[in-house]
This record gives sequence, C-alpha cells and structure tokens, in this order.
Amino acid sequence: MIILLALIYENEIVFKGAADGLMLWFNNVIPLLLPFMLISALIVRKINRLPQEKQKNYAVLITLFTGIFCGYPLGAKNSADFVKCNAYSKETGNILCPLCNNCSPMFLSGYIVANVLNKSISFFNAIFLIYTPYIFYILIAFSLNHFFKTTKAQEPEKNPDINNSKSNDDIILSTIIQITYVGFYIIICSIISEMIMSFDISLLYNKLCKTFSLTYNTHALSLIEIIKTVLSGITEITKGTLIASTSLLFSPRQKTALVLALSSFGGISAILQTKNVIKDSGLSIKKYIITKTICAFTTYGLSLMLL
Repeated sequence: MIILLALIYENEIVFKGAADGLMLWFNNVIPLLLPFMLISALIVRKINRLPQEKQKNYAVLITLFTGIFCGYPLGAKNSADFVKCNAYSKETGNILCPLCNNCSPMFLSGYIVANVLNKSISFFNAIFLIYTPYIFYILIAFSLNHFFKTTKAQEPEKNPDINNSKSNDDIILSTIIQITYVGFYIIICSIISEMIMSFDISLLYNKLCKTFSLTYNTHALSLIEIIKTVLSGITEITKGTLIASTSLLFSPRQKTALVLALSSFGGISAILQTKNVIKDSGLSIKKYIITKTICAFTTYGLSLMLL
C-alpha cells in the first residue's frame, strides 16, 4: 500500500522511468534481440535432432557464440533450452550461463565505451577487463566439475515438447512472450532506478540533523550519495552506468572501473530476465548471481590496478 501511494505521489518520476524503459526496449532491445531469439530457438530444435554424441559440442558452441555476441538474456535462454532438451547437463549449463549471459559487443562498443565513457578506454581494453574474470571462472569451474565428477548421471528422458514437436508458430509465440517479459523487467527497473536517483538525500539528512541535533557530516552525506549511485547502476545498467560516469563523487579511474563492473554484473533487470528464461530448466539463479557478483568485483579490482 505504501509503495502504491508513493508511486501515485511521484507519478512524474514513474512516468519518466517507464517512458525511458519502454523506449529502451522498443528502440534497442527488440530490433537487436528478437531476430536472434527466433534464430536461436530454431537452431536449438535443429541441434536436438542430431545424434546424441554430436549434440553437446554443437550446443556448447552455439551457446557461447550467440550468448556472447547477442547479449542478455540470450545466453541464459540457450543454456536453459539445451539443458531442457538434454544436449548437455545442468552442471554444464550452470557454468556456461554467467559467461554467455553478458552485454553484447555492440552494446559495449556503441554505448558503454563511446557514450558513457566517452572513449576514455578502448573497446578491446573494456572487453579484456570484463571477460578476463569469466575466462578464469569457466576454466576453474570446468576443471573442478571434471575432477569431482566420479560417476556419470543417468540422462533424463527427452521431453518431446521441447525438442521436435514445437511448430514454427509455437516458437514465434514463445519468443514474443519472452521478449515482452524482457521489456516488462526493463520498465520496472527503469522506474526503480529513476526513483532512487530522484530521492533527495541531502534534504532528508538536513532534517534529521536538525531534529535530533546531530552534527552535519559531509562525508556521511557523500557516502549516502555514492550508495545511491551504485544502487541505481545495480538496478538497471543502461541508465545506471550513465549516472555513474557523470557523478562528481568518483575519480575518472574509479568511474571507469565502476562502469565496467556494473556492465559485467548486468543489473537486477538482467537477473529478472535470466530468472524468467531459465525457469523449469533446473539451472540455479543463485549460482548465477554469485558468479556475476564475484566477476564484477574482480573486474572493478582489475580496472583500478591496470588503468
């Protein structure tokens, strides 16, 4: 009830956040993602018709290629689809999902590097700093998985509904539903991000100091503003990275490191999209979040050391 009243009271902020999220989804996500989602769904069906011994290698390659080059949430969707049709195991899917579910090179080059960072860092350096932690992660994860895997689990029986029985119309309808969910989560997170940044912390802090006779502390206020900026970036990276890059609270090196770390993490919006596309596949959203968080912190640390 309180949230509803807040949304009604701050209707201009809600409208702006919703409009920004809707335009982002309509102008950028649909044209870039929808064709790849359709094509990948057809590829999954094609690969599932191959002999069992050939499926895994092709499935891993397709997951890596489409996931890395097409962006959120296609990597997670392909991982889930291939696990559902038994092209590879849940363990493999859980390992591949965080690596393949990342910002696309087009987004990194055209938006993060060019617009947000104003080309203060090269595209190849950005790729290196974001993907290096994931490369180490996937090498360690596959090594540990191979080391501790003593017996081969019995392969589950294939679900014909996932594999060969879906018509082209079913695939198109399923893809449209998924892209609509993506838009819904982008809009919701855009509204939350807008509300976070519109909240006047300094005014509230001044009132608290006067009410409780507290000493005005500029350092505490700066810390709160930093938390606000980071929370906005964690919620939705498109708007959040831009806010972080224009903040006066960070040095240029810290701004670059924070923007790259937020890009690596992907934001709550991407997590919600991922959770939606991996449902009923057995893949773990907790493992995904933990891995993304560790890699984001590693990217932040590497950026501070190497830039």
